[in-house]
Amino acid sequence: MAEFCFYLDDTAPFEEEDSIRDVRTQVIGDWLRLASQLERVQINTWKYAGEDGLYCGSVADRYDSDAKHFTTYSTSLTRFIFVCNALEEGYRFVVQHYDQIARQAPIKNLVHTPGMKAAYLLDQLCEPELPTHFRHIGDNLVVSFKDYQRTFAPQLSGMNRVSESDASYALHLTRNLRNHVAHGVFPLVDNIDYSSGPPLGMLQNLLFHACRLATVSMQALLGRYCDAFHSYEYESIENAHGGMFDRFRKNCTIEYSTKLHLNGDFTLNNWVNHEDT
Repeated sequence: MAEFCFYLDDTAPFEEEDSIRDVRTQVIGDWLRLASQLERVQINTWKYAGEDGLYCGSVADRYDSDAKHFTTYSTSLTRFIFVCNALEEGYRFVVQHYDQIARQAPIKNLVHTPGMKAAYLLDQLCEPELPTHFRHIGDNLVVSFKDYQRTFAPQLSGMNRVSESDASYALHLTRNLRNHVAHGVFPLVDNIDYSSGPPLGMLQNLLFHACRLATVSMQALLGRYCDAFHSYEYESIENAHGGMFDRFRKNCTIEYSTKLHLNGDFTLNNWVNHEDT
């Protein structure tokens, strides 16, 4: 998806606080690339530890175990934050299309934030415009989110008129989850090896599925509201000769946005090294 955004190099105006700026697909891609390249956020629980860990093996084991626990947790949270930064820019990229629809015909229950506007636009897409397995990816998030709700009873916003059958339902859950993390109310669970709290794996699973859902939602919206590739790199490939470039042009189309997350013979990460057939 990051590479797709790079080749798109599309822009859209976004008005914010009486100023207008251009939202770029390349920035969306930069955040997604950073999320995918993230290996580990290291937490050092020994940093402010006393001397007890030097003399007591049990205490030292606790420090080591906590370091592993919170390193794993911090890595998942940081990756989710990076993906949400991409998602927020994705919202802003498509806002103008909601505003255009609203000017042309009355919309029942007008919404005002970029996230809610993007969710409305997602609901207007027909099934073929949604990425392959989009509903399944959303259902996986819904299952994980229900576990989260049962355990922590978080407050949700903007869900009054949302149905679980809506294409945007899981995106609304992701929006709420992003707000929980951003506002500091997302739980920092204790190390399960030394507590009776909920397992870290449950929240890791939730963040993982939210990242997937956010990404395929951006695929859907960019595939619908981008009509051409504008990057210098794509234009150079358009004018290049050879089987490798023919293969790229054949596969890298706007419609490819619905299949970016699938394994296949062609991917934007390996097309240069792929042997001609």
